[in-house]
Amino acid sequence: MANFKEVYERFNNLVIASEKLTDAPPLEAIEKRILSILSTYWSQSEKITVNESLKRIEELSNATAFKYVKQLRNKGYIQVVIDEFDNRIKYLSPTSLCDEYFSNLGKHMIEAADIKKVKC
Repeated sequence: MANFKEVYERFNNLVIASEKLTDAPPLEAIEKRILSILSTYWSQSEKITVNESLKRIEELSNATAFKYVKQLRNKGYIQVVIDEFDNRIKYLSPTSLCDEYFSNLGKHMIEAADIKKVKC
């Protein structure tokens, strides 16, 4: 049986080291949390509006959440897509930079869980 604490520690160390080597704009902890929340919709191929996303970020006020969503947009991790039928409706969508961010996290998970390297 794997030592899951050690797997998590390896994953965490890989992520921190990777963040130091990337040219991508750095993410604050709350921005990572917001991307994580949004990814639960994107992974199910669901659209999420800007207003819906603000409600899902329960630990922040709407104004503060909107500030961080704007920051993520300015950093290039998310984009706003206007509904094709109603210009008042705006959806949040991941960019290729966001896809790369999640892809790297997935790679680090697999590497961290390499059972041969983890003491059982």
